[in-house]
Amino acid sequence: MKIRNGFGAGGTDLPLTARGRVDGRSARKVETRRRIIQAASELFAEQGYTGTSMDQIAKSAGVSKGTIFYNYKNKADLFEHLISEFAAAIADQIEMARQGRRGWEALSEGTITVLRAADSAPAPAQIIVTELFRLQRPWSDSLAAAREVLMQPLLEIMEELAEDRARVVGSKPMTSGNLRNVTTPLLGALVVAALDRRAYNPSLPLESVHEVLMSAISGLQV
Repeated sequence: MKIRNGFGAGGTDLPLTARGRVDGRSARKVETRRRIIQAASELFAEQGYTGTSMDQIAKSAGVSKGTIFYNYKNKADLFEHLISEFAAAIADQIEMARQGRRGWEALSEGTITVLRAADSAPAPAQIIVTELFRLQRPWSDSLAAAREVLMQPLLEIMEELAEDRARVVGSKPMTSGNLRNVTTPLLGALVVAALDRRAYNPSLPLESVHEVLMSAISGLQV
């Protein structure tokens, strides 16, 4: 996830001591928000959104409830930030993983990246899986937006793969709608596979899960 300090170009004009104080406050705020998000994600995953109170989140994060409300308007706002930040973080990781790669190689790197991200942060991954189809929630629009952010780099990889395949076999590339129909279940399979391995077969190397999944979609390879 990209983290920006929020200062304009004029920020460098501050005296050194003032800059140090500002940077220190910014670092503390980032750390506080990280602790709140982490605590919230674990509690939401374990107890569900409705079953989790702001008091519980504050206690788990080691902050006051007022600190949470200083950073987030309410529980729904906190939940939306959690989902958005997790999706953006994975999307950024996929983008970095695919740099200098194309087609099948890029897809391989992108998919193992999703597996590792879901494995290392199972709580927000579980939340996205369980909440994705609850369209009547207050954050449904934010969840849909996060889904698009998460899918975009994989869609771009799939588009490249489809173009390469069409050129080799002499056919028309898949339509964007069909590509989305392939990418959506692929993303879901990756997240669920990572969570399933972690819960039921943790001794199985993540790379083995990746190998099986790539074999299942090997028909896409040029």
